[in-house]
Amino acid sequence: MTDKMRRTPAVDDLRPHEAMEFLRRLWERRGPVGEAVRRELELAFEDVEPESVASEVRSVLEELDVDELFDRSGGDSYGYTDLGDAAWQMVEEALAPYVERLHQYRALGRNDACDGYALGVLQGIYAFELESETAFKPWMADDARQAFDWVIAEWHGARQGAAERQAMKRRLAEACPAWSR
Repeated sequence: MTDKMRRTPAVDDLRPHEAMEFLRRLWERRGPVGEAVRRELELAFEDVEPESVASEVRSVLEELDVDELFDRSGGDSYGYTDLGDAAWQMVEEALAPYVERLHQYRALGRNDACDGYALGVLQGIYAFELESETAFKPWMADDARQAFDWVIAEWHGARQGAAERQAMKRRLAEACPAWSR
């Protein structure tokens, strides 16, 4: 390759593990570069827009593939998997990264972000149940409500205070009136 054809690598050229290591090295640096990286990471975990999270969650649920559901269900050498059980497994797998993020916010002491993020996840599940029409949805039975309750339980585990629970209850009454308790 000649020098004229050579280009400077970009962040997009890195594999995920390389990007993680690169970011870690920048984060560990002293001086203005390290400070800037740490500041950006702080911002990434501070600013949560529930509407944006809700839209993302709804999209993730809408992308669940009915063909994959059929592939996962039925008989195989390990036994039989019911369509409903397979559907729940897929919903749970789709939402697991969001539940994990709730726990990350809590571990970082970002309580407001944890609350906003949980609200967004719950709104996304609720919107999916009320508004989405996918080929996968009829196979879910009560999975959307079960997922909603699961996320609330995980949030309760992260946020112990009565005041926080009352505040979330009020927010859910506005955002998800049919499912608020």
